[in-house]
Amino acid sequence: MSFDFFNIKLNETKQLNSSFKTVFGINFSLSSQLYKLLGLNKKKKWQLNQLTVKQIHQLKLYLPDLTLFDSDLKRIISIEKEKYLELKCYKRNRFLLNLPIHGQRTRSNAKTRRKLKN
Repeated sequence: MSFDFFNIKLNETKQLNSSFKTVFGINFSLSSQLYKLLGLNKKKKWQLNQLTVKQIHQLKLYLPDLTLFDSDLKRIISIEKEKYLELKCYKRNRFLLNLPIHGQRTRSNAKTRRKLKN
């Protein structure tokens, strides 16, 4: 079964943490904030089908105020990448060479970066 959440299909039988991690832009710390918002205990393994209608309504109401996620976040990231490509700065060269951008060492990290890009 799947649950429609802001036009994103989430699995109802998975744990709440792992089902929210499938959404682009929601990480572990934000999912723990959502647990606090809903008044849920983190130690119990919650699923989406166990939530009440009131808790689901709270999620849909407060989540857009907390952070950007999915298509909005992807759009902002693409705009920033286009900005760097247009400026012809150092970060642009790193983007084009598929190397780490934020000053990481290339001796060990560049291999991982290249694997993720391809």
